Amino acid sequence: MIACALVMIGTLLAAKAPSHDFRLQRDGIGPVTMWAEVSKKNGSPILIVHGRNDSGTSITRASFCVRDSSQAMDSCLFNLWITHVWVPHEEIKWALTPNAPIDLASVDIALDEIRRVVPELAKVTTVYVLPFEGNVGEINAERILALLAASPRFKVINDPDLPHDAVIEGRAQSQAVGLSATTTERADSQMNGSAAIGVIGFPTLGRVRGATTGDQSAEKQSTSVTGSIVEETLILRLMQKGQILWGWEGSKGCIKPKPACAVEDLIDAAGNGPTR
Repeated sequence: MIACALVMIGTLLAAKAPSHDFRLQRDGIGPVTMWAEVSKKNGSPILIVHGRNDSGTSITRASFCVRDSSQAMDSCLFNLWITHVWVPHEEIKWALTPNAPIDLASVDIALDEIRRVVPELAKVTTVYVLPFEGNVGEINAERILALLAASPRFKVINDPDLPHDAVIEGRAQSQAVGLSATTTERADSQMNGSAAIGVIGFPTLGRVRGATTGDQSAEKQSTSVTGSIVEETLILRLMQKGQILWGWEGSKGCIKPKPACAVEDLIDAAGNGPTR
């Protein structure tokens, strides 16, 4: 199964024997076994990278960097990722089209990111979002509820008396931690001189005092805008019968708003859910 199609910026491999195995793990998840070999398609060599999930658990997200260890630059020749839940013992492969010779023995594969399915969480389908604590708890609870409802992975209920598998509780706090100031300056020119002085056919702006000679002066005006630097904290827990199945506190890198990052992480940890 080809996991993804990529824009190739890599190199054509000259060796034909498979590379040695790379047994990779990160954040306590693994190993994932990777290896590479050269094949041909329509007479042109292609690089085949194989991956096998030997971690014993389903993986929802994984990305890899394929490098040429003989090059001084540490950049990736190829970026690889999975496009489905990677179940244990499943083997997938990526077919890559390089464009310059390189020895296969110099190929190096690194694991950039990996997320796994939490087995207990995989059984959760229906959730109830409790009111959040904190001064921005209400709006963040509404955001979490809306994001979960928009996801096909979970069913969200508004009535705690209805059957549900788990509850989500949390705290959302916003506080000013400092001030930022922005200053802009503008130069206003003022011309003292004759009434008809112009530049390239355009009249000169300024006050007229009736003299035949003039001088120009500039006055600077500055505007300062001061604002607060706000720090937002969002802490979430998914609970089932008093047991915490999942937690999120914002330490994982994400450029999206915190509620979106949290729900994305929850869905990754939950996987596709039970077979229906």
